[in-house]
Amino acid sequence: MSLSATDLTEAFVKAQNNIASRAQVKMPRFGNKEDEEIGIFFDKYEIAATAQNWSEEEKMKMLPLSMYGSAESWYIHHERENTWTKEKEAVIKNFRPVGYTEYKRKALERRVMQRGESVKQYYEDVIHLYNILASLDITYTEQEKADKLLSGLHGEMYKCVAMMNPTSPQDFLLKVTKAIDIEIKTEKKPRPFKEQNMDPISIIDPIQEFHKSFKLE
Repeated sequence: MSLSATDLTEAFVKAQNNIASRAQVKMPRFGNKEDEEIGIFFDKYEIAATAQNWSEEEKMKMLPLSMYGSAESWYIHHERENTWTKEKEAVIKNFRPVGYTEYKRKALERRVMQRGESVKQYYEDVIHLYNILASLDITYTEQEKADKLLSGLHGEMYKCVAMMNPTSPQDFLLKVTKAIDIEIKTEKKPRPFKEQNMDPISIIDPIQEFHKSFKLE
């Protein structure tokens, strides 16, 4: 059956779109580094593959190109499975050590903001741990995430943000920013004598001092 001019045009446009999407989508990479997690890698890989309309066969063929370092070395000698699902399971099993889930759960429980650490760095590290646990099918509510982030703060920062009652990670960031702004504005305001541990009588009056220094002979 011959194709009409319209069918040919639509097929050409679709092909061009596929080529364009393949050129624009940046594939994730995995090298089994300390800050990389195989489950998160596959989540991103699946998103990128879907954006490029890859079949399961194409996913298997393209997977080695996303590996580097020790992960690439292992994959070269790895005996391939016959389906994408089995292949993905085999790769995940190899790069996830026994007890990994509990290890990451404990890491999240222990995580608090360190001395000299920025709020941004602390926030990103906690969220990264939540993303890892999500890839292991362990989920938390937005309120639980906000409570965890709050519990890692210290001193006056904790008290100030706790009073604002953040309800999500994004809300936590907004309220931390607000707390910092309040602290900055408070520091800029002149403080009462009592707060500064100063006696008003001991304050030198510049006008009196001027008159004292200016004596007529």
